[in-house]
Amino acid sequence: MSNPGNWVHKIRLLRQLGIEPGTRVLDYGCGAGAAVRSLAAGGFDAYGFDVSDYQDEASNRVTIAPSGRLPYPNGHFDMIFSDQVFEHAANQDEVFAELARITRPGGVQVHVIPAKWQLIEPHVHVPLGGLVRLRWWYRLWALLGVRNPFQKGLGSEEVVRLNWDYCRHELNYVSTFHYRRLWKKLGLHARFVEREYMSLSGKPLIRRLASLTAIPGVLALIRTFWVRIVVLQKAC
Repeated sequence: MSNPGNWVHKIRLLRQLGIEPGTRVLDYGCGAGAAVRSLAAGGFDAYGFDVSDYQDEASNRVTIAPSGRLPYPNGHFDMIFSDQVFEHAANQDEVFAELARITRPGGVQVHVIPAKWQLIEPHVHVPLGGLVRLRWWYRLWALLGVRNPFQKGLGSEEVVRLNWDYCRHELNYVSTFHYRRLWKKLGLHARFVEREYMSLSGKPLIRRLASLTAIPGVLALIRTFWVRIVVLQKAC
C-alpha cells in the first residue's frame, strides 16, 4: 500500500515531470487514501485503488476490489503511481499490462519499487528474508532475537511460522532485468529517477545520499540493494 509519509516532495516530483494540478491521477495500492487526499488538496483530480479496505473514512474517490480488477476504461488516467506496492503483487506482468491499458497515450506512471536484493527485508526484518526462503534461515534469525514490531514477545517457532508464511505468500521481488523486458513489451519507455526523487526528500540524510549519486556505481547500488524509482511513459 502507499506510504502516507510526506507527500510534499512527491508532488514536487510530479510537477517536475509536467504533471500539474487538474491532472487525473491514480494511486495504485492507495491504502487508507492519504496520498489521494493530499493530491486532491493540491488540486489534482486524484483517485485511489486497492484490493483491501484500509479506509478510515468513506470516499467516492477510492475503489476497493478484492479481485484486483481495475474498473476503468482504456486511457482513463494521465498519470498512475504506486509506492511500495509491487513487492506484494503475485501477477505483476498482468498488473502492469492493466495499468498500461488505463494510461492515456503519452501518459506516465511513477513507481517506487523496493529492490530485489534488500539486505534487510523490511517487512520481517530478516536479512535477505524475501529471497532466502528456507525455514532454517528464518529460525536462525528468530533464535538470534530478530523480530518485526508486531512480533515482540512471540516465541521463536511462532516467528518462524509467521515469516515463512508471509514471505512465501505475500512477497514477490522481481528483478530489474525482468521489469525492463516487460515494460518494453508493453510499449512503456522507462527512466529511473532515484536521484531526482531523493533530492526532493524532506529528510536531510536522503538528500545527502542523493548528492552521492554523482559517484559512479552508487545509483546501481541503490537500485540493487534499496529501491528503484521509475518513470514509465506510454507511447503516443
